[in-house]
Order: sequence, then structure tokens, then C-alpha cells
Amino acid sequence: MGKWSPNDKNLLIISVYAAQELAEKKMLWQYLNHMIDRWKGDVIVMGEFNEVRTQEQRFGSIFNAHWAAIFNSFISAGGLVGVPSG
Repeated sequence: MGKWSPNDKNLLIISVYAAQELAEKKMLWQYLNHMIDRWKGDVIVMGEFNEVRTQEQRFGSIFNAHWAAIFNSFISAGGLVGVPSG
């Protein structure tokens, strides 16, 4: 937490390493959305969510559309946007 110097806005940076189990992920996502909702400023959430948004992002394992939909709902509810990674 702190001030973002270029625009003097409050900035919250959250680093995530999510669990593998869906129930634990859902608890984390609910908690993060609660934190984001309460924060008065900009938020950056980054890290390893151990989930994908689309089938095209899944390599070497089975895609679960239901889990992806829940993850996408978390992103939408938090007003977050995905940033493509290299």
C-alpha cells in the first residue's frame, strides 16, 4: 500500500500464489474481491492463479470450463483486466 507518485493515487499491489483446489481458490478470489472493493485507489493483482481463462491457455492437462467460468467471474467482479504474458 502506498501512493503512486506520478498521479498521487493510492496504490495497492497484491501478489498471488493460488492453491490448486477450487474451493481454496474461490475463498481467495472472494477475499481479493472484498479487498479490491474496499480499496480507495488503483489496484494491481499479479502472480500465479493456477487457473486459465480459456481452453487455448491450457497446455498438457484437461481444460475445465466450469472452473474457467468461475475464474472469469472473479476477474469481472473485481474490475480486473488480463495482461498477456510472454
